[in-house]
Amino acid sequence: MKYEASPQDEQFASELYDRVAGHRSELMNRTEQREGLDALAETAAINLESYGRAYLDLSKGLPRAIELLGQANALRKPDIQAAIADHLERLGRSATEDDQKQLIEISEKLLSFFRRSAASSATAATQ
Repeated sequence: MKYEASPQDEQFASELYDRVAGHRSELMNRTEQREGLDALAETAAINLESYGRAYLDLSKGLPRAIELLGQANALRKPDIQAAIADHLERLGRSATEDDQKQLIEISEKLLSFFRRSAASSATAATQ
């Protein structure tokens, strides 16, 4: 059986890809041109951050947004922190079970990222 996307799925995909392209373009314009592995790593981080920002913008897939932004080392950026704080506040006020599950999942991902980051910093400081 072939899956056919609903109009809502197609609309979300279209909005997501438009936002990703906008964020990617903006981030690429702010970076220096590099070569080799540094360039590949930077491009990969920009791609992940672009998708993470797009998910945040659309308030969809927030746990995935946190994961992508963490992988891109973008969770420490003030605008991203402000957007996440807004989502956490909104979810915290919600009385729906799905929102509460999402709040827990996002909180777990954030704490995991910050613990790994602190451990990495501590390891680097001792070397």
